[in-house]
Amino acid sequence: MQQAGHEHILRLALGQAHAQGDPARQVGDAPAVAGDRAAARLDEARQDLDQGEEVALLALFDTGNPAYYKNLSPFVLLRFKSIYLVDRLRKYFRNMMRGAIGNVAADIDLFFRSRIRHLVWKTGRKISKHMGRTMPKQLRSNVDLFADASRAYVPRPYNGEFLLFVAEGRTAEYGIDKTLGWGEVAGNVLRVIQTPGDHTSMMTRPHVEALAKQIGERLVGSEPGHKLDI
Repeated sequence: MQQAGHEHILRLALGQAHAQGDPARQVGDAPAVAGDRAAARLDEARQDLDQGEEVALLALFDTGNPAYYKNLSPFVLLRFKSIYLVDRLRKYFRNMMRGAIGNVAADIDLFFRSRIRHLVWKTGRKISKHMGRTMPKQLRSNVDLFADASRAYVPRPYNGEFLLFVAEGRTAEYGIDKTLGWGEVAGNVLRVIQTPGDHTSMMTRPHVEALAKQIGERLVGSEPGHKLDI
């Protein structure tokens, strides 16, 4: 790909997960479902460095480090859950005061349906594995499959330059760590860039235009011949 006289290799690790739920699921949902993709890009960039290739930049989009959220200390986990609970209660109260009962009902419906789906998927997988059979199509769920895989992933230190685009509208509990857990992985340079929108809307108009501009500024700033892992 030629841009402004630069040849770039682009690898997309978009943190776009649509499962939602309580902290226990979110620890492996928004950051973790996409963590499957992010893990692949991180490992690819590290392999390039190990092989002597120069990677100008690794960029992830609103994607958390699943290993960080999985191993929160009891105190930090309590804080995470407390912030989550207070934030959701405030949200529901505001919706009730505005008469937006439908929004509250939709959130409650999603809350229970996501847990039932996960329970069915988990049970079906165990039974299928025990019987030595393929899991029935009706019980398969890519969301739960990717979330489960990403929760088992433990990233190794990365010593290149690291860009993390974080949605300004990300839910309050993730404010406990502005790097979304990547601070303990990035060994050289980690830059966190706030971008308009929430975890989903940052990739849609009009917010995606601001994100594209931010990315473009980094593309132009990279040096010729360097790999740019995004």
